[in-house]
Amino acid sequence: MPIPRHAVAAALAVFTLGAAAADAPNAARPDPWQQMFEEDVAGIVQWAEAQHILAVYPGQSGFQQVLQRAQAQARLDAPKIHGFTAYRQGLNHFMSAFNDDHNSVSLDIDQSTMQWPGFAALYVGGKYVTTFSEPGMRDGAVITACDGKAIDTWVSELEPYEGRIPGLESSRALVAPLVFRDVGSPFVPRPTECVIDGKRVALAWHPLSGAKAAEINAQVRVQPQRMSRIEPFGDDGTWITLQDFNPATKAEADSFNEVLAATPALRDKKLIVIDERNNGGGPYEWFMAFIRTLYGDPMSAYYARARLEISNVYRVTPEIDALFNDDTAKKNGSEGFKVPVDGKTFDADNKLYEAALRKHEPVLKSGPNMQGIAKPAKAPTNPVHAKVLVLTGYGCYSACIGFLDEMKRIPGVTQVGVETNVDSRTGTPFAHPLPSGNGSVRVTVMTRDNRKRGDNEPNRPDVLFDGNIQDTTAVKSWIQSRF
Repeated sequence: MPIPRHAVAAALAVFTLGAAAADAPNAARPDPWQQMFEEDVAGIVQWAEAQHILAVYPGQSGFQQVLQRAQAQARLDAPKIHGFTAYRQGLNHFMSAFNDDHNSVSLDIDQSTMQWPGFAALYVGGKYVTTFSEPGMRDGAVITACDGKAIDTWVSELEPYEGRIPGLESSRALVAPLVFRDVGSPFVPRPTECVIDGKRVALAWHPLSGAKAAEINAQVRVQPQRMSRIEPFGDDGTWITLQDFNPATKAEADSFNEVLAATPALRDKKLIVIDERNNGGGPYEWFMAFIRTLYGDPMSAYYARARLEISNVYRVTPEIDALFNDDTAKKNGSEGFKVPVDGKTFDADNKLYEAALRKHEPVLKSGPNMQGIAKPAKAPTNPVHAKVLVLTGYGCYSACIGFLDEMKRIPGVTQVGVETNVDSRTGTPFAHPLPSGNGSVRVTVMTRDNRKRGDNEPNRPDVLFDGNIQDTTAVKSWIQSRF
């Protein structure tokens, strides 16, 4: 359902009131990008108030403060919106007020022209080093500062304009290459001189081709391998690739189910590595199916109970009801596969939600352990004799982190690699078109009371890898030498 134009107009009037009043007599026609920015901001505000869980639970005051802070940022940014880059970064900056990666803007258009100084930055082992270097600069040179500011400061200033939560390892890794990619930002200028390997280097900015930019993006923002698989690893080990918990096709679901079928036979291996470096998450049912298959029902029911301590609270609106009905259809196999079952269904066939909707209740809340999974009276014998490593990277998001919440409660499991990305207690992002038609906004429509892990708190490894986490050859060599 599109955002009604009259609702956007009303929200836009509130958004621009005050800033426009003083300048109205002499106001020039706004830049088209600025106009789209203001309309999209107004549309996001209207949609968030209508759908976001925190707009009604636990109370409205805190959420209204977030919206007011976001709109204040947008009013300051609006005069600088001239062109696509400013529009994109302005929307990201607006969404940064939510401080929640599940709330974001996704655009269907991208930057076509940009410049660079002949190298990109890679965040690895707590340092920023050069990569993809042209002649005259070596790969691996350490960048410490630019224009008198620490490189960390440059990254932190850019993070909210690039849709990243400031101060996180994962944000540093994803934003570092963008410091040396000039897209004409009006908010964070490009550096002119940097200290590299202890020497001052003047930056010679020149065009960066789209092909080279894509190559750099592929190195830093690795796309998950949506097909799950099992491979031999070392003398008596196995490497399980599970980089997605949200199959979108029957082929993807089949590959996951093939892994499940083969998993029990791996219990007596010397080593099991579960590769989660770039897992974007999905429904918890998929990762619980894996845990139950590897460890058996008694072990899973005794140890893997992090999700069972949570009370889930859902926003109730007709639009979200339609979303949940679509999800129910998928679970019933309309896409050619079924989502695994994780205990009893809280709201079978969406009946409780529809009843809450008829009663005009703002939220639907489950109690803890809505799955009704009983805990065994004593700890079962562990059927897995292998050493189990869960390998994580900065691309481990959402339910991938929830998978770690469960796995790290099981004896014999070690997290290795680098820390995960983060998520908040709010979840189930609901995508909706922007008024401009340039893309969509996602807002979260549920929250998790009593979750032990805090908002924006990563799962940190027990054993840290200090190299490039995306270099699979190096990671495998490190694991073989260490374990």
